Amino acid sequence: MRINHTLAVLALVALPATAHAEDRTPGWIAWTDHAIRIQKALQTADSATLDATCKGVSKTINPGSYVMPRWALTLVDTCTFTQAAFHGSNHAQRSKVICNHLKEAADALDKAKPVAEDPRAHIVAHALASSVREVRAAACGK
Repeated sequence: MRINHTLAVLALVALPATAHAEDRTPGWIAWTDHAIRIQKALQTADSATLDATCKGVSKTINPGSYVMPRWALTLVDTCTFTQAAFHGSNHAQRSKVICNHLKEAADALDKAKPVAEDPRAHIVAHALASSVREVRAAACGK
């Protein structure tokens, strides 16, 4: 009887960890899919497509019960500052801020590490970093 009690306790302790791991997979898949759409919009250099694609990005990086790493959270900055670069600015200080943030976003995305929940995520993050650098080069001459 003591063995059954111990097994029951172990099962209850292990259950939340299993459920927690399962909960992360849809969030990571959504992140990767959204990042792919953003990268495609950047590659086509279509401002309207980028604007439409970036809608809902905040929900993508806030899947609920856990916090994504910094590089994944950068998806919001990627949208904000690539959109700003596409729309341009006649104000020198604002342009400098946009260029600096594009560099920071690309650098953060380059720090992506593999995640078990979606093996594509870090690969897509590195590719997106390259696209952000291309936007920065075109918009900022750097």
